[in-house]
Amino acid sequence: MNILKFRKAMGLNQEQFAVVVSAMAGRKKPLSRAQISMWETGARHPGAAMRLRLIPHVAMTMARKIKDDPDMSVEDIRNLIVAFMCDDQGLLHRHG
Repeated sequence: MNILKFRKAMGLNQEQFAVVVSAMAGRKKPLSRAQISMWETGARHPGAAMRLRLIPHVAMTMARKIKDDPDMSVEDIRNLIVAFMCDDQGLLHRHG
């Protein structure tokens, strides 16, 4: 999943997202805005433990988007999943 899309889907700025993601991951010290920016640009990626902790939240965000539009077709839902999960800056995919 593209982190930028995930953050925007949550309606948060980078600082707010850093606090939320830190809490989701059980971190005592919040992530920096710079770390979030590096994730969004693909310069760095969250570690495996962080990605595993974020998966349920990604699923909930997608479920909310689907719930907000009850007339979505199966194809629309499939496209939403592809847009979230199959991006070249994917949250769930580790690069290089």
